[in-house]
Amino acid sequence: MPKTSFRKNSDSPNTLATVLSYMQHVQDNAAESVRQLLSRLANGRFENTLDDGAKIVVSIKINQKQRTATIDFTGTSKQLSSNSMRLLLFVRPRYYMFFAL
Repeated sequence: MPKTSFRKNSDSPNTLATVLSYMQHVQDNAAESVRQLLSRLANGRFENTLDDGAKIVVSIKINQKQRTATIDFTGTSKQLSSNSMRLLLFVRPRYYMFFAL
């Protein structure tokens, strides 16, 4: 694959400004897609007790009018040094499940 260089000021389609413009378009499109999804979702709550008794609690409050979501971890146990409380490993898949349902 040939190496492409990006020039700041050029009529070439490979300018930094062109790439940044496309990146912004992708981000804006993704944000709007999520907002459209949020307008159709309901609030949700998930609680999981781990083997050592620690809890992971996640609540998602959807504001359909503003098309926003608030994710709240209130009630979750404090972070522990053991592997049983690695939040991303447990919460991320369940967080995505809220949006898949």
